[in-house]
Order: sequence, then structure tokens, then C-alpha cells
Amino acid sequence: LRPRGIDALPAPGTGHGAGGEGDASAPAPAAALDACPFWPSETPPAIAKAARLTALDLSSNDVLSAKGAAWLAASAAASESLRRLDLSGNRFGCAGARCIARGIRSGARIQELGLNACAIGDAGAASLVAAAAAHGALRTLSLGRNEFAIAPVADAVARALVENHALSRLDLRCAQRLAPLAGAP
Repeated sequence: LRPRGIDALPAPGTGHGAGGEGDASAPAPAAALDACPFWPSETPPAIAKAARLTALDLSSNDVLSAKGAAWLAASAAASESLRRLDLSGNRFGCAGARCIARGIRSGARIQELGLNACAIGDAGAASLVAAAAAHGALRTLSLGRNEFAIAPVADAVARALVENHALSRLDLRCAQRLAPLAGAP
């Protein structure tokens, strides 16, 4: 079953998945961290008004586009009760990751965020980790099995671990593009 009301996955090559805009090896500049062209002009009411909803698991649906991720991030930012959000297995790429980073920075009370296997490249991972550094409540951020290299994201990871004292679990395992080790043949 596919959830209704969530934008379908964009076609390959549309700029929202792996290899799309923002997937360059250099991390995004600070001004671009919250760039989300899909951010809704008004708060989506569904999740924000669900006062008792503490966890939302939409993992492995493979139906969220960057626009759908923006809608969910805006809803999460407006929700006073949502603490756990798992969007793993939805290939919304760097554009969706930047929208989720904006939601985190916009006041989401999320404590656990699962974004494994979402086709997130270097710039999207750096945006999310930088948002995690600024978000005092986030305890777990899972970014495993994505398409970023560890090296370009390492500075943001170091800052997140120093600045966010609540962050106790950061999953970066199985990055698709591992940086070569210094001195390796």
C-alpha cells in the first residue's frame, strides 16, 4: 500500500535524488543549508494538529519526493508531540534532506530521526548534521546507507558532537562513497 497525499517519487534525473543538484563533493555553504524551494507557505495541519502522535514511521515506502519531505518537515516543526520520525528508504535526495534540515532548525521537537537509504549526497548530509548540531533535543540521527562520502561531512559531524550534548547516536555506516584513507594504495 502506498500512502495517499504524499508526492510520488520523482523520475530519475529530475534533480531530487542521487546525483541531482547539491550532490557535489564540497559541503554546501552555510547560507544554503536551509535552502528548500518546496517549503509550504502555510503549516500543513495534519501532523501538527495530531496532539497525541509521538512517532511516525514512513520508512520503506519509496514514495516521498523532496516536496513530500518538505511537507513532513514543516508538519514536524509545528507539532508539539512528534518525537520520532523515520523516513528511511524514501529516495528524496539532497533537496529533501535540506528541507528536513530546515524543519529541524525551525523548532521540530524530534528526538530520533531515521534517514537511512534516502539517496542523500554530501551537501544533504552536511545540512542535516549541521542542523543536528543546532538542535538541542535530537538524540539519534541515522544517515546510514546513503550516497555521501564521509570526508566532506566530517567537519559538520565533529561540530554536531561538540555542540549538541543530547546527540548520543549518529549512524553513518555503509556510506556509498567512502573517502580513500591517507597513504592507502
